[in-house]
Amino acid sequence: VGHHTCAVSIAFISLLETLLAARVVDDRKCEELCTFFYDENGELVITGPDGKPASVDVPTSTVLSLAAGNGLSVFFGGFGGCGLVPQTVLNLNSGGGGLISVTSYAATMILFALVLAPIVGQISVPALAGIMVAVSLDTMQFGPTFDAAKAAWADEEGSRIRFGVLVVTAVLCYQVDFAVGIVSGVLLDRAINPGGIFNQNKTPA
Repeated sequence: VGHHTCAVSIAFISLLETLLAARVVDDRKCEELCTFFYDENGELVITGPDGKPASVDVPTSTVLSLAAGNGLSVFFGGFGGCGLVPQTVLNLNSGGGGLISVTSYAATMILFALVLAPIVGQISVPALAGIMVAVSLDTMQFGPTFDAAKAAWADEEGSRIRFGVLVVTAVLCYQVDFAVGIVSGVLLDRAINPGGIFNQNKTPA
């Protein structure tokens, strides 16, 4: 049972990080490909990249593609993977963001795995840790976090409760795991605010 629970938790976190990485791309490129929109009746509006109605929204197609890729990897003795926010930020900061950069990343990974693994293995752990720290600092949303703390200090309406949810989520992510922390944060936000994060992107058709 423990192995199954761990597998479900890892799969859930992988899905979350993949979708978060997609939202990072949206925010950096001022796009809305991975954002859900609803009409005035609360029905999900699915649009394609050209703005026309689509049969499957981008987040769903992303999840299905991730599942198919991981399932195929198993047959070749590989292990699961997912979209990563730090690598996504690094890619965007380097000028990437399109199909060419994605293809180049995949080809480079294959090259490293099959040919350059001995050379890559010589990179020291402190150097890798330093790179990840630098990228993570660029990834963190310092502005919104500071604004939430400032609003709570000023005792704006509902701000202390929202800041409390933020703190509880952060503590659970750090002390337990991301899956528990994020699910708890979503449920708390939904409980105290029926129009919370699930409905923040509602727009009239």
